[in-house]
Amino acid sequence: MKDFSDYKTVGVRRFNELQAGDIFKATIHNIRPNEVTIRFSDGNTYTARSYVLPEARIGEESLFVVQENDLEGRIVLKMVKIAPEILRKNMLTQALLNAGLAPTPQSSELAYRILMSGLPADTPTLQRAVALLAELGIDEIIALLLEEIPETQKNVPPPARFTFDMRV
Repeated sequence: MKDFSDYKTVGVRRFNELQAGDIFKATIHNIRPNEVTIRFSDGNTYTARSYVLPEARIGEESLFVVQENDLEGRIVLKMVKIAPEILRKNMLTQALLNAGLAPTPQSSELAYRILMSGLPADTPTLQRAVALLAELGIDEIIALLLEEIPETQKNVPPPARFTFDMRV
């Protein structure tokens, strides 16, 4: 099994820190009985025990839910294939509640955009992102998360000072 001590999913969270119930997106790299090898957007692969849907195909992007993570490198995943509206209503609502956050329309949209950007919808990511909603738009929050930019007073000014120049 691959050592993930230095590995980060999409540059944001260490894969082995994902907890049961966390959701992420990856590409199916290989399928074997009771296990799947997944490829992340940075090209790294990981093989985990997994329930794989019968219609799953190599090269297809899919959502995975962490079923179990013993934090010693043994991770059990469940592949899920659901419509976006069901994902928003059920799974991401539960992810927000697990993170201690209210599933408002704005936080639900943010959680959905986080997941579709290839970032894990885990508690630390959701809490960090929702805390920024009062100061930034969803696109700016996603950009900060994707680039692993820590939020500071310099790059997240008070809302009254935050303006965009949309001239081309």
